[in-house]
Amino acid sequence: MSAGRIEVLRGPFSTLYGNASGGVISVYTENGTPEPVLSLTASAGSYDTINLGVKATGVYDGVGYVGAYSYLDTNGYRDHSAAITPDRECQAHVRRRRDDPHHHHRQHGSTSRIRRIRSGSPYAQWQADPRQADPVTTLFNTNKTISQYQGGVVIDQALTSGYQRAADRLRRARG
Repeated sequence: MSAGRIEVLRGPFSTLYGNASGGVISVYTENGTPEPVLSLTASAGSYDTINLGVKATGVYDGVGYVGAYSYLDTNGYRDHSAAITPDRECQAHVRRRRDDPHHHHRQHGSTSRIRRIRSGSPYAQWQADPRQADPVTTLFNTNKTISQYQGGVVIDQALTSGYQRAADRLRRARG
């Protein structure tokens, strides 16, 4: 919900982001809007799918902010393929940015908790009925829970003429 832009890098250019020779999809969070905005979204679909979201953006006392939260609940196409838990699937993202003439500070954090009831089946079973689940999956009620937390700080510092003069003096002092 808080994506400002998405960049897709294919082939060797993706190595700028590490060991990703096949490609990279990089998602950048939007900046806060000059006026406060509160956005609410809701959608529903087949297989009892519900998706809800809320996002707040703005600038307060010179600090831009973006906060977003989304919730997903679905029973899935295949048997035993729901994303269903007491807290369902949720994602939250927060970004804060302060600019002044010489540098920019950005702090961001995100969290996601996803629990999916998985179902997989051998290819021959899938061909016979794409919606069936492997009997072992239902017998043992297999599932997977993922919790992820991430945070970071970015500081961009402009090199002005004052910094350049100090660097030149330091270079001359070192000989």
